[in-house]
Amino acid sequence: MKILVDGDACSVKKIIITVARKYDIEVLIFASINHSINTENYAKVIYVDDYSQAVDIKIANMLDKGDIVVTNDYGLASLVVANKSYCISNRGQIFTNENINRFLLNRHITMDAKKRGHRIKGPRKRHMEDDKKFRSGLIKLIEK
Repeated sequence: MKILVDGDACSVKKIIITVARKYDIEVLIFASINHSINTENYAKVIYVDDYSQAVDIKIANMLDKGDIVVTNDYGLASLVVANKSYCISNRGQIFTNENINRFLLNRHITMDAKKRGHRIKGPRKRHMEDDKKFRSGLIKLIEK
């Protein structure tokens, strides 16, 4: 088992590294070449070209059954779940076969509304509860 992180906009890298150290799990953080990632000398950073979906494609290609992926990208999450691996968002939402279609449908509806000129609110501000939920969810997936 390893943890693969969609690292460009990941706000929980420190939590991932802390938990991974405790369980002695390898962490791979994927980022475009335009980002600089601090890994506290634990995780390996894999840089990819700066084009749309490059990080997602690299993660999907390096994913093994049973790995854990951290991402907020529903498209990538659907690939992970289909691969019989585990996926969790930065806010601690665990993606499963039972819920991924709902997330994909919501993304489709939101993108369609944006195309028609509707103003869509962004995600709410992060709170400490989000970090606690993420940490708890990550540990749950590791111990599964």
